[in-house]
Amino acid sequence: MNRIVCTLAMMLIVFVFSGCLVPKSTYMALEKDFQDQLAQSNQQLNEFKKQIERLESELNQKKTNLSGLEVEKRKLETEKLQMSNKIDNIKDSMEQLKQEIHRKQTIIKTQKKVIAQVNETKSQIENSLKKQIASQEIKLEEMEGKLKLTFVDKVLFNSGSASLNIKGKEALL
Repeated sequence: MNRIVCTLAMMLIVFVFSGCLVPKSTYMALEKDFQDQLAQSNQQLNEFKKQIERLESELNQKKTNLSGLEVEKRKLETEKLQMSNKIDNIKDSMEQLKQEIHRKQTIIKTQKKVIAQVNETKSQIENSLKKQIASQEIKLEEMEGKLKLTFVDKVLFNSGSASLNIKGKEALL
C-alpha cells in the first residue's frame, strides 16, 4: 500500500506540475511579447524624458523671460513716474510763466498809459511855452549847451504880491 500511495502521490505531483508547465514555444512567444512591450515602454519612457527635459528647458526660458520682463516693467514704471513728475513740473512752470506774462502785460498797459499821459502833458507844455514865447511873456535862450527859460517881469506875481497870479500859475504848470 505504501507503494501504491507513493505511486499515486507521484502521479498526482506529475499531473499537477504538468498542468503548470508551459510549452517552450508559448513561453518564447510570451517572452518576445513582453520584450517588445518592454522595448516599447522604454522608448515611450525615453520620449517622455526628452519631452520633460524640453518642457523644463522651455519653463526655465519662460521664467528667465518673465524675470527680464518684470525688470523692464519696473524700469518703465520708474520712467513713467519720472515723466509724470516732469509733466507736472512743466505744467507748474507754464502756470508760473502765464502769471508772469499776465503781470508783465499789466505793467506794459500801465506804462503805456503813463507814457500817453507824459506825452500829453509834454504836448500841453510845448504848446503853452510856444504861446508864451510868441506873446513874449517868457524868453528861451541857450547858454553853455543848456536851455535857459527867463520869465518876463510881473508875469508870475502881481506887483507887491507874494502869491502867483493866474498867468504865473499857467506858466509854471
